[in-house]
Amino acid sequence: MAEVVRDGVDGLLFPSGDEAALAGILRALAERPERLAALRAGIRPVPTLADHSRRLLSLYESLA
Repeated sequence: MAEVVRDGVDGLLFPSGDEAALAGILRALAERPERLAALRAGIRPVPTLADHSRRLLSLYESLA
């Protein structure tokens, strides 16, 4: 998920398999639930299928 999630902007990352780090993140969110609203606000809109297709076509054309 690190390729997609921007830590502290639209989500929170922790090392794979690190239960203590995950517990710390969940504890911090429970103590400051307003942080969830800030993270939600940072989520980029999901592109429509048409937008995604246009971007792919443009990429393919630039590579051809």
